Amino acid sequence: MRRTFIALLGSMTLLAAACSAKAANPANPTSPAVTRAGAPSGATQRSHIMFIVLENTEYEEVTPTSMPFLYSQAQKYVLLTNEYAIRHPSLPNYIAMMAGSTYGIHNNCEKGKPGWPCNLRGNSLVDQLAGKGIGWKAYMENLPRRCSNVETAPGGYAKKHNPFMFFDRVRNKPARCKRVVPLGQLSADLKARNLPAFSFLTPNLCHDAHDCSLGVADRFLRTWVPRVLSKMGRTGVIFITWDEGSSDKGCCDGQAAGGRVFTAIVGPGAKLHLKITKTLNHYSLLRAVEDNWGLARLNLAAKAPILRGWQR
Repeated sequence: MRRTFIALLGSMTLLAAACSAKAANPANPTSPAVTRAGAPSGATQRSHIMFIVLENTEYEEVTPTSMPFLYSQAQKYVLLTNEYAIRHPSLPNYIAMMAGSTYGIHNNCEKGKPGWPCNLRGNSLVDQLAGKGIGWKAYMENLPRRCSNVETAPGGYAKKHNPFMFFDRVRNKPARCKRVVPLGQLSADLKARNLPAFSFLTPNLCHDAHDCSLGVADRFLRTWVPRVLSKMGRTGVIFITWDEGSSDKGCCDGQAAGGRVFTAIVGPGAKLHLKITKTLNHYSLLRAVEDNWGLARLNLAAKAPILRGWQR
């Protein structure tokens, strides 16, 4: 009996050691650029998340008069009252939202600018989503064709507002690159009920308020937001934000200095009539997406203020 007990005790010790070793070597180990995720920030995963990014507007400029549709949606659902862009100009903010880092980009990487063409070897949210088998797609208004790497195109497409085509592991991988598509594909995907779990929508230079008024941008949102929300199911949400403001306001120990921007989370998966006053930045938005699907946190997303309490 004593020998049996000792053998059983030894087996239990070995099993405990094995479990500890497994916990110390997760499937997605940490690296200097990646931090393991904790539990998702909400009790229920959002089935669909879309980002819509507009251009160059400070928080106070979005009013019931300038953007009545967006303002009403923000009042109905969730409004972030202290969310900050990372820096100026546009492109670093788009990269930051997808990678938790600007990867040293300080301009719009247009031809003739330092660093052009700014091809990035680093990780992005696409790598994380693909690694977990989570579908994604980027809808770019006036992109000439899927996977196009042009810098500009008639109608107001600008690559500087398309972060996906700067990442080598998107641009050089056909299976991923074909997911960067013209905005017209969104209509087909909605009709077929084929909206991916994560999507990113960039309007053209007029509809994003870069070259046209906030009223024009608001009418664009009024056209597309209800259509998308109707196909997102009971838990889907759209994050609507701006790449940068017009000031150098910032936060978060120097993480952000691109202005205070108006950010709303709208849709059936968002709480009703909620204002979140916590200080946040674009890295916080990426972290919210990563936490929703239990993904590792990229770069400065690991240190960003956590966006909590927005899920219905």
